[in-house]
Amino acid sequence: MNNHSFMEEIFEVFDPLNDVEMDVSEFNTNTVADSQSRRQILSENPSSAAIPTVDLTESYEDRSRSPTPEVTASKSWTEQTEVIEELQPEEIRWFYRDPGQKQQWVAFIGYDSLRIECKFRQFKYDGGGGSGYVVHEDNVGTITARGSLYEVDIVSKKCFPTYWAAESGDIMRGTWFLDRTWLPLEEIYADKLEEEHLKKFHKQTVETECSASTKDKKHVIHHVVFTEFHVDWRSAFDVFMFSEARSYKLMRSVTSSLGFSKAGVRLHRGYCEEARPDDKLPGITHLVFVVHGIGQKMDTNRIIRNCTRFRHVAALIMEQQFQDVVKNDQRAEFLPVEWRSSLKLDDGTVESVTPEKVRGLRELLNSTAMDVMYYNSPLFRSELVHGLQRELNRLYDMFCVRHPYFEASAGKVSILAHSLGSVITYDIITGWSPVSLYDEFVNATVDAGMSESDLQKRQLYEELQSSRRRVRDLEAMLVSTTNSLTTLKFKIENLYCIGSPLSVFLTLRGVQPKDNQTLEDILPSHLCQRMFNIFHPTDPVAYRMEPLLLKHYATIHPVRVHRADAPLKPAYADVKPEIILRQSEPGGQEKARASPAGSGQASPKEQTSPLHAGYASTLAGMVWSKWSGGKKVEELNQELTTLNKLETVDKESDVAFSAYDAIEKTALDQRIDYELREGSMENRYLSAFTSHVSYWSSPDVALFVLTHIFPREVAP
Repeated sequence: MNNHSFMEEIFEVFDPLNDVEMDVSEFNTNTVADSQSRRQILSENPSSAAIPTVDLTESYEDRSRSPTPEVTASKSWTEQTEVIEELQPEEIRWFYRDPGQKQQWVAFIGYDSLRIECKFRQFKYDGGGGSGYVVHEDNVGTITARGSLYEVDIVSKKCFPTYWAAESGDIMRGTWFLDRTWLPLEEIYADKLEEEHLKKFHKQTVETECSASTKDKKHVIHHVVFTEFHVDWRSAFDVFMFSEARSYKLMRSVTSSLGFSKAGVRLHRGYCEEARPDDKLPGITHLVFVVHGIGQKMDTNRIIRNCTRFRHVAALIMEQQFQDVVKNDQRAEFLPVEWRSSLKLDDGTVESVTPEKVRGLRELLNSTAMDVMYYNSPLFRSELVHGLQRELNRLYDMFCVRHPYFEASAGKVSILAHSLGSVITYDIITGWSPVSLYDEFVNATVDAGMSESDLQKRQLYEELQSSRRRVRDLEAMLVSTTNSLTTLKFKIENLYCIGSPLSVFLTLRGVQPKDNQTLEDILPSHLCQRMFNIFHPTDPVAYRMEPLLLKHYATIHPVRVHRADAPLKPAYADVKPEIILRQSEPGGQEKARASPAGSGQASPKEQTSPLHAGYASTLAGMVWSKWSGGKKVEELNQELTTLNKLETVDKESDVAFSAYDAIEKTALDQRIDYELREGSMENRYLSAFTSHVSYWSSPDVALFVLTHIFPREVAP
């Protein structure tokens, strides 16, 4: 980072105009008192400074931390002196900054910071110690951090992802920090300040209270000058930084002539919060693979960004609504599965046959819709399936190496698949392939041929049937002795399909609704415990699954997903089905509305419909009109029109009642379709363009996934 720009950012935040009337003695002493508290605790209990032995192979997920943590209030102290020593590991804090981000430095959690500092000191004093940094290349190692999603290289000061390919980020060792923000001073400056500080005060006994005399101005006892700023020591705990820029020098001269004190930025030695070994995230008890759909070739890192966004939203939901799960040392980890970019498929043939006109639009289609064509191709379909299967197994092996106790502690695995990724995932789980359709056709042909009256033809069909049985036996033996390409190395607990067209693919494969059909018929529970089909109502790519099993579910509304901020969230198992009533609109269009068939309300047959009440009112008006001596023809025509409309409504109500009876007779054991709620100001036509990619940042989806990963008796 450019040092000049760094110093400009610092002094823009700490504008001297804001501090020109502030005396040095009037600086907030709370932060210094906190630092004194830390040193006093260490002096009273030296054992608390020792760093326990930490397993370097096991770490936890990165937790978002504000770069400006609050500082505890000052306290009264019994000891008034302190011996200046070198900073302890718990007083130092390591920071990271992701690549391509203009964000400020973010602090590692205490557990990670301690482990990185221990590794750093091991390298620093390797080979006999000394004040210099002595690092041998043959001893270079990395440390997993940020929830084991990243690895930290102490030598290069880089932080790079573990499970996916991406640009590495920077890390920094923080020893001196800026007041208010507690951001670290760049190491090139901080190391020099630490060296000067120890030269001046090392082993000295100094007063612990900062600015003991509230109005007495202290003289500068030590001074260090850099190119862009200088630092003054007025005591061991009164350290200030002043810019050397011409504008700041002019401002200081003006304020000094007016009798004001010299204003600067206070510096703190040691972080405001101790790094503790117990400051770590819970252990991973549930692993969720996040699988992308179409369009990944157009933007290779999109699934990584989407998964990161979803992980952050889920972390906030966990912190707010799953405190009991966190206290039980449980959490879920989300890993992106990028399977498309490594596949070559046609070796650029499609690109070479693409015309030059409207090239941008054609390339967009080649990078998105072409994936669907590839998957429907008998030639390229297997490459897509095997590519996703290999990546899932590779990531699972890497995860188990870094978390050796995951399988032993009965850790569970789920898959969150988007769009076409849900179709490919389903085929991997079930082992479906187009060959099975051919087998069904041949079997039907053989069965029909077995009833042939011609003896010679019947014998041929019998030989064909015997040969096919022999082939199936050989295939089973081959699968049992070799590792099948379509076999996953883990059992799937839940399959979350978001924005999925899976039901359309199954329909094109010949799946039709049948009586008493269940999810077990298309996805056996021994392969996957449960499947959820989550979709936005305006997502043009998403389709329902339940009507493919039981046809009458087309008249039953999908279960509405709870809003994350809703005060009451009943358990999804207790949510009663809602009937879809279709009401005609002007122009011949139909509008669907839901009528609850439960939830503590009376059944539709027991409810008095407002339409029925209006119908009775109209009849009463007609009787009164006849009794009063007749009416005009126009009024009679209006009454007849009203009666026709009411008759139509009655027919719709009868359909709704019959659908309700069907629910009582045949119903799915567990609901599959779950629909997100539309926003009150949401435009359906505009959201149709964005809804297909809106799941990643939705707290409602994150809450739904976590609710079924960590089921509880009482819903949050």
